[in-house]
Formats: sequence, C-alpha cells, structure tokens
Amino acid sequence: MSTMKNRFTNIFLAAALTLGLGFSGQVTAEQRYYKPESGGYRLSIPAASQEIFHTTTGIRFVVGKNQLVSADIYSMPNFISVPVNRYSTDQKKDLTSFLQKTLDFPDFVFIPQTVAAKPTVVPAQKGTTTTAQLKPEGSLKSRLEALRASQTTSPKTTTDAQAKTGNEAKPETASLLFGADADVSFALQAPKDSTLNRKYVTGRAYQLLNDKILVITVASPEAEKNIAQQGLQAITSDLKLGKPHYPDANILTSNLLGMSLELPAGWHGYTLKADNIVFARSLSSVHEDNAMIRAFKTNEFSELATATSADLENAEKAFVDKITKYTPNVSVVKHEPVVIDGLNGSIIQFTDSDDLKKVFVVNTYLFAPEGIGYQLRFNTDDTINYDLKMQAFTESVKSFKRLQVKGKVQQPTAKLPQSSRVQAIRDQKRAAQTATTNQTNNTKTVKKVVKPSTTK
Repeated sequence: MSTMKNRFTNIFLAAALTLGLGFSGQVTAEQRYYKPESGGYRLSIPAASQEIFHTTTGIRFVVGKNQLVSADIYSMPNFISVPVNRYSTDQKKDLTSFLQKTLDFPDFVFIPQTVAAKPTVVPAQKGTTTTAQLKPEGSLKSRLEALRASQTTSPKTTTDAQAKTGNEAKPETASLLFGADADVSFALQAPKDSTLNRKYVTGRAYQLLNDKILVITVASPEAEKNIAQQGLQAITSDLKLGKPHYPDANILTSNLLGMSLELPAGWHGYTLKADNIVFARSLSSVHEDNAMIRAFKTNEFSELATATSADLENAEKAFVDKITKYTPNVSVVKHEPVVIDGLNGSIIQFTDSDDLKKVFVVNTYLFAPEGIGYQLRFNTDDTINYDLKMQAFTESVKSFKRLQVKGKVQQPTAKLPQSSRVQAIRDQKRAAQTATTNQTNNTKTVKKVVKPSTTK
C-alpha cells in the first residue's frame, strides 16, 4: 500500500512540475516581460504562454492550457482612493466588493484566509522582572515552551480564558490579506453548480496611486489550484511597480483574432468561457456597458464580402433582413453599409427589450473575401445618455484594423468557430456519412459466411 501511495505521489508531483514549468521563463526560452503603454508595472511573461490580447493598461494570456493570467490597472472609486494601509474596516469591505467587480464572473465568492496571529504578551514570573515578554512564534518547540511558561505563571487566568474561548477556538479569517508595500492577496471560488472549467482564482493587487490599483490574477481548474498559486508567485516575484500615466487612446490588440480596436476611455477587456472571444466593459459607469469582439469562419455571406461599391447597399440590406428575420425582441433603429479597413460590412443600431429591460445596441459585422468574419457588438442600458454612447460605440467600431505582419494582413490564429448555419450543415453531412458507413459495415457483416468446421 505504501509503495502504491508513493508511486501516486510521485506521478502527481511530476504532473504538477510539468504544468508549473510553463511559468518559468528560463526553462525553454529567454525571459520576456510586458510593460503596458500606460506604464505602472513590468510583468514576467512565462514560457509556453499564448497571449489572448493586450491593451494600453493590461494583458491577458494562457499558460499551458488551463492557467489564465490577467493583469490590468483599474481606477478606484473616490471613497477608497486613500492609501491601503490607512483603510478602515468599511473601506476594506468596499475594496473587497470592488475587486470582485473586476473579475470575469462576479458570482465568485472569496475564500476566507487565515490571518497571521500577532505575537501575544506572556506575563513574566513574579519576583524576576516586571518587563512583559513576547510569546515566541517560531518552531513548535518554542511555542510549547511559551505555553508551559504561561500555564505555570498564571494557571487561573489560563483556565478562565479557556472557559471563555473554548479549546477549539477558530482562527481569525479575512477575505483580503494586507501585506507590505500596499499589496493585497486574495482567492476566490466559483459556485458549486458552476459549469466553468476554471473555478479557482488567486490574485494580488498593488496600489500604484491613491486611485490606481494593479490587479493580477491566475484562474485555473480546482485540481490545479496549487499550480495557479505557484504561478502567481512566479510572475510577481520580479514584478516592478512604477507610477502610471494616462495614454490618449485605449487600444485593444489581439494577435489571436488578428485585429485591434480603440475601446472607449476607461474600458477593460476580459474573457469568459471561450478564450477566442474577447469582452470589454466599463467599471466606472453605473449602467451595464459591455462589448463583445469575435472572429469566425464563414462563407455564408460572401455576397456582402465581395460586393462592389455599386452593389454594397443592396447586399447589406439583404444581409440585415436575413439576420434579423427571427429576432422578435429586436427593433432595428437604423442600419448602414460600411467599408472599414477594406472590409465590407454593416453597422446596425437596434433596441433589445428582452427580460423587460431596454438595451441599446450597436452591432457590426465585417467580412473578408477569404471567409473570415468579425463581429463587434456594443450595448448599454443607459436610457438618458444613450445617444452619446451610441456615437462613442460607432467611433470605436470605425477604429477597427486588421494587424499587419511584414506588410501582409495577419490571419486570426485562434481556432475560430464556424457560423451556426454552416456548422449545422457540416454536422448534417457528418451524420449522413456516419450513417452510410455504418450501413456499409452492416452489409459486409451480413454477407460474410462462416464455413462449418471440417474437423471431426
């Protein structure tokens, strides 16, 4: 049994080491670093990592297959824009809520962390000295000696304390652990019924200015949370902090999707279940302001992709009619054909009244003749300033550019999803081929004749 247990332990440690090697930049390649245009920090980029996107303030990449690393600078609300080491109890609660808001999934809950016990004072024995002594916090032996000394000097006080607190007093815990240099540590867990792959998040936050905080997180499956903890330690061990400035433009660049886009000021990128779909949002707005950016393969709309200037208007109208035919909750306000970065497409403004809540949407599709499509969707539920936001969303869409590599357009490097209609057709063909193959195999089986044995 012990041999089998040791073998299992060795296998587990080997697997953990293999996964953990991805966080060591010196293992297979020269160490790389990321410094955002905004300044504020320098972050190690581990070997064997794939970048999803970066902005002027942050970056997001995957290490190995399951470890998702995110780093970004956020503007904090005024009521917590003071040095972290001066936070009141209420401000610590507000910071907890704010950090939860920066996550991809706000329904994650903080995992209580044990607060390091402060050294306790042990009264000195009468007749020796009047100076109070600190209880040792070192080895088990030193703690036991201190405990025996306190029990010998004041047995009555010890008995009373045990009666009040109990022999099994629970250690003090907190959602956030505050360390030196204005850093904060935390960990979160997905709800039990969550279908996510990465259900565990560990992170650190560093206050760069009173109102600017750098948040670095590593998300992973529960079975690999020790790898996430080690990875966070690895990429922050040589983290360099500085004073950030404010860039004029907020550019999101994705080599994975082969494109860039200027986001509205103050917006931040993130991802959900799929790494090849990028989302963005504004944390400063009291309204739900969101964006979705994706690339996909399709030849279904080749008529719009290849339309000439003379045919573009009719091709765009046919496209809009096609995609809005079965959308009862959508009311199209206006739409127009566009040519952005050499790609034909359509900008559609509409309202969506699903769930009794009116949402204003700018939905843009752009198509390349080689069968690549891009969707840029912005939405807000702000009924007062929606005109200004519609204008900001449209300007963001028109900033779209495909990335260039040595003078040539870079194709998306992600495994792009097919459009739903094309995928359905392929699934039908695959099912038909499978059925035909099975029928052929059955026919061969029936025709096979087993000769009786001639052995007597």
